[in-house]
Amino acid sequence: MSEIVNESLKKAAKGTAIAFVGVLIYMFLEFITRVIIARNTTQNDYGIFSIGFVLLNFFVIVACLGLHVGAPRYIAYFRGKGDSKKVKGIIFSSLQLSIIGSPFCFVLFFLFF
Repeated sequence: MSEIVNESLKKAAKGTAIAFVGVLIYMFLEFITRVIIARNTTQNDYGIFSIGFVLLNFFVIVACLGLHVGAPRYIAYFRGKGDSKKVKGIIFSSLQLSIIGSPFCFVLFFLFF
């Protein structure tokens, strides 16, 4: 039993380390990009860019409908139980909701901003 737990902890630690390095690289590249944009634009242009970026991120979060967090959790849960039918259902439902929600958010973003 403890061997299984140790192996699982090793996999979790490895995955966490990879995710952490990815986040650090993303933050560094985003910082560099913002510095380049700030140095090559006026204050007004940078403000417009920042507001647009915030609005874009807001609509991306709304368009995802929380599926990027919920779906993997339930997929892992039902895979652990061996219920492949529910796993396929979750994947299919997530894709359907994303395909419906994303264009709707795009239209709202495009028309009002």
